[in-house]
Amino acid sequence: MISIIILSAVLGYFLIYYCSKRVVFLGDNVLLRWAQAHTRRSKIAAGMIWGLGFYLSSLEWGIMSGIFAYFIVVMTVASLVLLLYPLELFKPQIIMAVFAILFTLEILI
Repeated sequence: MISIIILSAVLGYFLIYYCSKRVVFLGDNVLLRWAQAHTRRSKIAAGMIWGLGFYLSSLEWGIMSGIFAYFIVVMTVASLVLLLYPLELFKPQIIMAVFAILFTLEILI
């Protein structure tokens, strides 16, 4: 559940980040092209994904604790994306591999 919450924060933030007109895009992928072409839909989708993340985190930790924890997760993800995206460390293969490992560890532990 926690890895799904973190994945929703990452995906929602990337959709918002890709809508920006000031960002210099380093790569090209399907999500990037879709977000650039449909900025309004991308922002709505990011809001819905964040809403799902808030709901799941409220189920996991309680209402107020879940909201507070999700804000911390979103702030951490935003900081990491802003610092590490120019270094080209956020490739879709790397992100999916990290979340697959986290999900596997969450299930096993």
